[in-house]
Amino acid sequence: MTQQLVVEWTRAHLRVALAKGGGVGARLRLLREDAVASAEEVSQRLRQLRRSFRFLRAQVVAVLPREQVITRLVKFPSVQTAELRQMVHLYAKTQLPYPSEQAVMDFYVVQQENGFTTVVVIAAQREIVERHWNILRAAGFRPSLLTVSSWGALGWYRKMLHPQKSKTAAPLAVQEPVLIVNVDQARTEMVVIRKEAILSSRSMAQGLQDWHDAGEGMEILALEIERSRVALRKELPDTEVQSVLLAGLTSWLEGSEAFAERLGLPLKVIEAGGLFPEWKASAAMNFSPLVVGGLALSGSREWVCLNPPEIAVETYQRRQIRDLILIGGLLLGVCGLGATLALRHVSRQRLRLDHFEQLLNVQQPQARGLQEILRAVQMARSVLQARQRLATALAGVFRASPEAIGLEAIAFEHEKQTLMLRGQTQTTQQVLEYIRQLQHLDGVKKVHMKYTRRRQMAKGERVDFELALDLGFPDSH
Repeated sequence: MTQQLVVEWTRAHLRVALAKGGGVGARLRLLREDAVASAEEVSQRLRQLRRSFRFLRAQVVAVLPREQVITRLVKFPSVQTAELRQMVHLYAKTQLPYPSEQAVMDFYVVQQENGFTTVVVIAAQREIVERHWNILRAAGFRPSLLTVSSWGALGWYRKMLHPQKSKTAAPLAVQEPVLIVNVDQARTEMVVIRKEAILSSRSMAQGLQDWHDAGEGMEILALEIERSRVALRKELPDTEVQSVLLAGLTSWLEGSEAFAERLGLPLKVIEAGGLFPEWKASAAMNFSPLVVGGLALSGSREWVCLNPPEIAVETYQRRQIRDLILIGGLLLGVCGLGATLALRHVSRQRLRLDHFEQLLNVQQPQARGLQEILRAVQMARSVLQARQRLATALAGVFRASPEAIGLEAIAFEHEKQTLMLRGQTQTTQQVLEYIRQLQHLDGVKKVHMKYTRRRQMAKGERVDFELALDLGFPDSH
């Protein structure tokens, strides 16, 4: 069963949520907060959690606070995803406050109409992204995604709109667009959502203690909500917030009806303990679990992704290898089934040949036709066996490829019965070690090094290589 681990940390706290299962059947297994004082302590606490809970098969997601990213709402004259991606990169080169090579960015679509697409471009400094990535790797995790805290609010909102059928709680009823105000210990985030999609978001450094200590905390928060409404109207004309959902640490609020009257909008208040009713320990929480819990219980397909480019390539290659292994297994199954059916067909033909041996002496043309069928079946069987051996060799290559080896291309030269591998790694020694591992694979007769080439990259030295694997089985035509 799939598991999803979400990790978020601030200057003083580490938050972790673990959910088991996917879709509407997802269940929280862990939801906690720990005090931390440094990045080293974050890694230490994560290592302790990793030993206590077996997260080895969990998808690990890191969270960037909304205030650590910048957003720009832009309208482009296209509705094609590939064209939009190119336009976003061109826009970022001139409009970001720092060089594009020092940024990691993504975008999401807000609306499309009349051949135009309105998108929100999200960017973060590469240094911040890599710092989050390195902390998780130092703890022994292999993170798969870095996203923004606003998507935790979206995940929680979707969960509240579609609660478990086994629960007695009714779906959340609010008017959209809805402004979700998530009040936490040291920050407050505002996210506007319509039709289960984010329209805009912003964050501020005021949290529970600030709203509680300020003599006019309710009035200041009302002004901040009004700022979000004005910004939305400016960016998306004719779009107006219809209701407000105040969530998280809301015990400081005195008189929700008076606050709703001040806002001039319908207001719903949900305390931190009521954000996830199915979590038994939620009533004792002194932080807002909306972000980590909302992300843990939702799917990652529509999240904004701020992975570094090289990590995105690595994740894509790892996904390709998994897909190739799956396809190889399916091909083996199909080959096995095809061979079984062919053998059964051959057996039936042989029985008929034995039974009608005398008739074949009279009906020579038909007999010759059956013999041709037998030869064709045997030829098909030999071809299927060759494909099966090739699939076995490919599966062996994927298993023998360590994490340090990045495969870029695989080709099979049918005439020479040679499997060509092209990729890159960090040192020539790793290439030689990889060759030694490949030489022990079943079906590999010999491994030839075609070339190695050192290249100096921004991140250090890189070695490109190409290998030729002579497969130890006969050709089939």
